[in-house]
Amino acid sequence: MQMYVAGRWQTAAAEDEITNPYTGDVVGTVPRASVEDAARAVAAAVEGAETMRRLPAYQRAAVLQRAADLLEDAADEVARTISAEEGKPLTEALGEARRTPDLIRLAASEGARMHGETIPVDAAAGNADKLGFT
Repeated sequence: MQMYVAGRWQTAAAEDEITNPYTGDVVGTVPRASVEDAARAVAAAVEGAETMRRLPAYQRAAVLQRAADLLEDAADEVARTISAEEGKPLTEALGEARRTPDLIRLAASEGARMHGETIPVDAAAGNADKLGFT
């Protein structure tokens, strides 16, 4: 079974079954990452966070908007997966899957409107005409 770690697909050494908690039926399998796989994933996430930090807000927002669009397009499939894996009624899973793209879009718009307080920090030498932001 394949898993995506640090920007590439790789074969997992093991996999685990997913069972519906209501019926006990096996509804799928997922790859089981090793400690080394997890370490590579964490290192890649740290590097990715640094890359994202350097992007301007409008580009970070565009990434989230694209994620929301993809999830919205797959909402029915995502809902069926949620229902099967959690034993949740399909109508509730559909609500969750259809609400999530809106929440992602909200996060994207908030990131573009970053604001806070400005505080003069010129009480210390070398800070003339400087402000701190909260």
